[in-house]
Amino acid sequence: MCPPRTEERLGRPLEPGWHKEYQPLYDRALDVGLAVVQGLTDALDTLDVPFCLASNGSHATIRRSLMPVGLVERFEGRVFSARDVARGKPAPDLFLHAAATMGVAPERCAVVEVSPYGVAATRAAGMRAFGYCGSPTREDQLMGPRTPVFGDMSQLPRLLGEPLT
Repeated sequence: MCPPRTEERLGRPLEPGWHKEYQPLYDRALDVGLAVVQGLTDALDTLDVPFCLASNGSHATIRRSLMPVGLVERFEGRVFSARDVARGKPAPDLFLHAAATMGVAPERCAVVEVSPYGVAATRAAGMRAFGYCGSPTREDQLMGPRTPVFGDMSQLPRLLGEPLT
């Protein structure tokens, strides 16, 4: 199913199953185009708090994305999909569900996001947003109040310890 925003941008509804012809291309991109973000494993190793992964993707897609980069074990049992809640990002539901499942109050959560929808969901959930611009998303799309934007994952542990102004 195509998100309504996509259909709005196109100015027309898409045919059912429109995406099926693109699935082989998507699968190939996942098979050959994924790499661990430089500095991510080191940043995860420094965390002394619970962490999880919350994505608008399906559980199968998330797992398929984590496998080739060797991160399945790091997130085992702590992966949350938009399919688990009524509304995905930019609604706060996914992040609130993840926090509740992890037993952490939303105001004590920090979220690293790569998309404007994710940053909006983080803010709506009352959580601390960190915009990672090492993705195709432009830096200005992640900026906002009390949202540090960074492009080097090795900076994350330091940023997490800094008070927001």
